[in-house]
Amino acid sequence: MHTGKPLLYQFIYNFIVIALSEETFKFLTFKRVLVKNDYPCSWLDISVLMTITGIGFGLIESVVYAIDASVPVVLVRGLCLAHAGYGFVTGYFYGKGLKTDKNFDKWFGFILSCILHGLYDFSLSKEFVEINENLMFVALGLAVLGILLVINLIVFVRKRKQDEFYIQPIADIKGQSPL
Repeated sequence: MHTGKPLLYQFIYNFIVIALSEETFKFLTFKRVLVKNDYPCSWLDISVLMTITGIGFGLIESVVYAIDASVPVVLVRGLCLAHAGYGFVTGYFYGKGLKTDKNFDKWFGFILSCILHGLYDFSLSKEFVEINENLMFVALGLAVLGILLVINLIVFVRKRKQDEFYIQPIADIKGQSPL
């Protein structure tokens, strides 16, 4: 176990072990689905599919957490939609990167999701809350952000579902596979 620096340990654990590994797993699962299905995805498709991957991962994780949790914790985890929001961020920027052929966008979405996820997990840690009890607003704010990101996905889909730029398959634009 760790000794001496519990806050630093918790920071590293939440950002590297938890957030990075979970976001990587979600992304690799998403890419595997894209590779297995020879469907020419659009930017809009990629954003939605990655969000769905995040929802699925969040559901599995919530079931695991619910086994030994209180009712309020289960409700908060069920309503938070953090994984869906992080999935949207990753999918949106990955789709944008494919569409514009910019690797920066692909990596930016993934890294931003890892940072948001790590910050959310870290803000819920006992070590973080022990610094000052008022810091719980950070976790609450990030939970609300997860919900707002899902709402942003809905707005994005509604506004762009008829826009050729967002619904045209990426493979047709570049003459290559979307991956």
